[in-house]
Amino acid sequence: MTQAATIGAELAPKVRTLVLGGTAVILHGLNRFTKDLDLWTDPNPTAEAWAAPIEAILKLHPELSALYLDDFTQQWEKVAPGQIALAAANGRIVRLIGCDRPIDLFYQPNEVERDEFNQFWNRAIPLTDGTRLLDPIDLIITKQLTDRPHDQADINFLQAKIETELCRKLPHESYPYAIAQFERFRSANTAFSATSNPDPKVRELGLSVLRNLAAEGDPFASEHLDAIRQQSV
Repeated sequence: MTQAATIGAELAPKVRTLVLGGTAVILHGLNRFTKDLDLWTDPNPTAEAWAAPIEAILKLHPELSALYLDDFTQQWEKVAPGQIALAAANGRIVRLIGCDRPIDLFYQPNEVERDEFNQFWNRAIPLTDGTRLLDPIDLIITKQLTDRPHDQADINFLQAKIETELCRKLPHESYPYAIAQFERFRSANTAFSATSNPDPKVRELGLSVLRNLAAEGDPFASEHLDAIRQQSV
């Protein structure tokens, strides 16, 4: 375990801690490098509550120091002792430096509201160190609109992983499961896989999603619909 990962594990008993960023993508199976450790610690109920476990880690590890990313200047600024909560109000991220790699602690990740933390936590995968790994769909949300090539590569990998898993499950899962999944992720292949489910409601749901995707211009959805029509002739 790296120094940064050890400190992340020390946070977990103090506050609910989600792993996101490049480390999360690696844990989901992509072989790539990451230069930092990204964690989202519970921002509820207040910035002061969010800051308390971070202040405790800084006292436990005097070799560490803290920076915050100013939302306005987009520059890293030093955080004075006891001022982590104030830094959260001026930006959405605090960086701990002084170990083998930076640890970025999010008060509010990109494209996410703070009050969504509970939903993300409940969908996340528990890890052995007490942290949780962000669900792949939620991880995609945090990487949208960044315009960074490695984030797009991460999104492509995660989408392929999600699609493979859903194509395996949707031919056999229940209607409520199918509804819940299509509310969060849709693709022509996942919709087509649902059309082989023995439950007519799931099959019709898959067809409906295919029709909507085809109407939106998805060529793969149109191909699947053509194949279904030919089978019914």
